[in-house]
Amino acid sequence: MFDKALNAAGVLEKASSALGADGLSSIRYSTTGSEFVLGQSARPGGRWPQYHFDLMITTLNYRDGSWGEELQGQRVRAEMPPRGGGEPSLPRGTSFGRDGHVWSQIGPRSIPRPWNVEDRTHQVWITPHGLVKAALRNNASLQWTEEGGKPFAAVSFTEPGRFSATAFINEHYQVERVESRVPITYCGEMAFVTAYSGYKAFGPVAFPGRIQRSQGGFPVLDVVVKDVQANVALEIEVPDSVKQPRSPMQAVKVAEGLFQIPGSHNCVAIEMQDHIIVVEAPLMNSIATAVFEAVKRAVPGKPITFVINTHHHIDHAGGLRAVLAERATIVTHALNKPLYQRYFAAPGTLGGPPEASGAVIETVNDTLVITDGARTVEVHHVSGNNHAEDLLMVYLPAEKILIEADAYSPGPPNSPPAQEEPFAPNLIENIERLQLDIERILPLHGPNVALKDLYRAVGKAN
Repeated sequence: MFDKALNAAGVLEKASSALGADGLSSIRYSTTGSEFVLGQSARPGGRWPQYHFDLMITTLNYRDGSWGEELQGQRVRAEMPPRGGGEPSLPRGTSFGRDGHVWSQIGPRSIPRPWNVEDRTHQVWITPHGLVKAALRNNASLQWTEEGGKPFAAVSFTEPGRFSATAFINEHYQVERVESRVPITYCGEMAFVTAYSGYKAFGPVAFPGRIQRSQGGFPVLDVVVKDVQANVALEIEVPDSVKQPRSPMQAVKVAEGLFQIPGSHNCVAIEMQDHIIVVEAPLMNSIATAVFEAVKRAVPGKPITFVINTHHHIDHAGGLRAVLAERATIVTHALNKPLYQRYFAAPGTLGGPPEASGAVIETVNDTLVITDGARTVEVHHVSGNNHAEDLLMVYLPAEKILIEADAYSPGPPNSPPAQEEPFAPNLIENIERLQLDIERILPLHGPNVALKDLYRAVGKAN
């Protein structure tokens, strides 16, 4: 039975003792099961795509909040043929986080992932042991509650600028559920629910045997815990290449009045007579803003009036709130408007992106034509594509250039065709259906290629 004379600190101290968190400086646990990739659903507003993995080893350092994560074995799609995103064909590597930095280590390359900082920091401190420590240092409040006849101590706190959480602690002083809110790029503050069950002893600590998490109302993690080790060595240093400020983005001219802004997600600027159209605002607001600044340096004196969003996936739409500062119109598929309006209206009380309910959204069902009399830009729906039901592509008929995202992502020049191009055949079907006369493709991932390279990638001749 609970001692209801206890305050929040008293409950947390008992939980710390019951969990073995007293004196615990770090923990390593291995899991097997499924992850569901946030923001990569096939349909806007739908479930996140599921991937099964063999073994994930996670190490957390509670002294400085650093962490490491290593995938061992395979990671495979649960749904075939594949639907949605989630980078199945890319090497996962090992991920790390420390001091406000997140990066992936793939061989010698350290690849910054700044858009993951808030979520991954939050994941460290909502583990049972991390939560007790975070709640104790953040002046938590306490409410006694009951669910289904079962009593709980509901302990609530906010990690300033990062996340808010309420932990439901049972009579055994185990953290049974955590409800939390985190700012996630263009989504605003998203709700998480993490359930811990099947606690058992692993040496000096008690740890759940199963972890289940939902995010934005859909499952995002469902794993079984295989092993736990307490107070393991973990010394992580942020690589210099990750710490150093990013160089200003540069717009590269690819044709008259047409510029590409290279990056992990290429963007394209199309110069019109009195304004500019930009294709994509990717990843996060600061990156999208850097793209817009590069465009305005390349084409001074003309405002950005349209930003074409190819689809709703979080890596391609994560910077959409930055469009508001440009007073530009977001062009996107009609399926996305209610989703974006809901995301943009989400509050920013935790230091995340500002509320952006004033965004102007113009929708496309099948085709939208933007012209100024001198240049024509066609926006077409990529109908029936399993990567994203809302996928758009941009066609410049005078230049015979196609701009597309994720349906086809070519590798470096002279590299062999990728083993998996599951969405490219549908792209070809749409090109042929619309009878588009194309010479070059500007993918938003990978180098610019000739149309014949797309056909070669799927074993066809054009």
